[in-house]
Amino acid sequence: MVLPLGSRGSGGFASAFSTVGLELFSLLPNAAAARGLSIAAAAQDRTSFEPIRQDRDIEVAARQAEQQAKDLGRIKTKLDTVDRLVERARDKLDEIRLLLVDMRKAVELSQLSTATDEEKRTQANVFDQKLGEINIKVRNFGTLGNNLLGSQFRDVFSADTVSFPVRPNSLQEDSITGIFAGSDFTITETSTGDVFVPDIFGAKVEALPVDINADANNGILLLDDDTVTLDNSTGAVSITRNGEGSPVLEGTLERKGLEVLFSPFYENFLNDTALQNALEDVDSATGTIRFITGIFDGFVGRVGARRDQIANLIKENEKFAQRVETENLRDLLQRQAEQDRNTLLFSGALNSTIGFSDSGVLTTAINNLVDVQV
Repeated sequence: MVLPLGSRGSGGFASAFSTVGLELFSLLPNAAAARGLSIAAAAQDRTSFEPIRQDRDIEVAARQAEQQAKDLGRIKTKLDTVDRLVERARDKLDEIRLLLVDMRKAVELSQLSTATDEEKRTQANVFDQKLGEINIKVRNFGTLGNNLLGSQFRDVFSADTVSFPVRPNSLQEDSITGIFAGSDFTITETSTGDVFVPDIFGAKVEALPVDINADANNGILLLDDDTVTLDNSTGAVSITRNGEGSPVLEGTLERKGLEVLFSPFYENFLNDTALQNALEDVDSATGTIRFITGIFDGFVGRVGARRDQIANLIKENEKFAQRVETENLRDLLQRQAEQDRNTLLFSGALNSTIGFSDSGVLTTAINNLVDVQV
């Protein structure tokens, strides 16, 4: 038979010695050589080839850590989304503040003693354009249900609430409720109770619900020569056409959000008192934006802290699972190295012992018993 050296189990050379026994060693011319071969064979036979049995509790804990890291990863993905949303809202508030700066400039230019009526009307149009841009930014921010600054619905003057989980496999959630950052108003008609809202740039007011497919002239246009009276203390408002005795619309005005109105409600900037009212409203809106910005700064820190906490937990679980895997691999390599060393020792001892026989009696005897290939 052919017996390769270093093979495992009952097929190895060491096992052959259990068969030939003393018959082989009795042929050795030297007792020391026999003893060397016997020791090497015993070392080879003692080498453990059993697979490593890691502590079951540690293995289970490692698998649980891997799963926990995956579950936490899903929470972190949601938190990343919320964090980006809050950061974008915070940046959008800065853009709104700059638009308010432009609106204030338009009022100040109209207050100059050298400003003509035509120049005042021009600045009034700039004022309305900037106010419309604010409302566009608010309405178009985020998707449906994720707008932290306003709403896409014309009759909604509040922002959405965004929720996110706080721990894996739990219904417990944390949430952030946005703040309406637009500037809007409603007019409830006294006679009918109908509610009117302005269009995006304040060119007209139209009754709710607003029909987006309606004719462009639908609603009540706000003309340059209209007479608009507004009692800021009660909200009583009326819009009367030039040369007409009765108002085309009369009711109660209620401000929303930043509470800045379009220029027709500041007498198209042609009246000094109305201009002062516009300036005060813009300054008040600027203060409101600063307040909202502070709140969103808190949102940014709150979401960021939660995200960082989850990220650290993910790292800890992944590190534990990797450490267990590394230790398993190290033990396996140590066992393999020990096996290889014993195999080399056995092979060296065998070759030395066989070469020790001058007369060739040992080689002949071995060949008669087993066919050995070294």
